[in-house]
Amino acid sequence: FVRPDGKIATAFHCVGDSVTGQRYKNIRIKLNNGVELPADIVGINQPRDLAILQVIQNLHESTSFRFPVLELS
Repeated sequence: FVRPDGKIATAFHCVGDSVTGQRYKNIRIKLNNGVELPADIVGINQPRDLAILQVIQNLHESTSFRFPVLELS
């Protein structure tokens, strides 16, 4: 996670076809505790193999829940 509101940075090839550029549907994030959460793609940079996802929080039981964040420089 790069933001406590549920934004995630990942590689584009994890959420889309690197050849056609088509984005996958029904993306789910699996946490290390086994919990799976749905997410939407909110940004991509296919040439740099980068994608930004947003966890769909309204399906999470607590609207005040904050995800742990990896501090980046």
